[in-house]
Amino acid sequence: MLMVRRAIVVLLTPLIACGTFGTKQMDFDEANTRLIKLVDGALDAGLQREKKPEPIPLGQYPCTDELIGPTSEVRAAFDYEFEYTLLDDGESFVERATEFWEEEGLKIDNRDDSEAYRRFAVSDDGFSLTVQANRSLNQVSIGGSGPCVDPPD
Repeated sequence: MLMVRRAIVVLLTPLIACGTFGTKQMDFDEANTRLIKLVDGALDAGLQREKKPEPIPLGQYPCTDELIGPTSEVRAAFDYEFEYTLLDDGESFVERATEFWEEEGLKIDNRDDSEAYRRFAVSDDGFSLTVQANRSLNQVSIGGSGPCVDPPD
């Protein structure tokens, strides 16, 4: 499931992050710092300061243009994945994480269904985030990617 979610983020994020929402004003370190703040802040809010699971290491992915051709820019991805059974209530976890993102100015798309609580969030400066809690798969994931920026020096 993680690979499917990462594939979706990898395919969709360049279109969001490098399109009309992208920014050239942010540098690589600023983008990474903000991404980690957005993901960790939502995780902390969702868990209500319980011990956090270990994150999936911060990754870098190439950005693409409108024709899906590579550009010289990169974007970071940062995620957590853990078992649903670690939560008291998956819906409350997702609600609290979403509220954190709303307070940070992100736009939320609610895609809850009978199998999972799913929310997607995007910012005007090119961040794309997701949180999902799926009881039947015993899986919770939260994370996202930053805008396309010049690679570090």
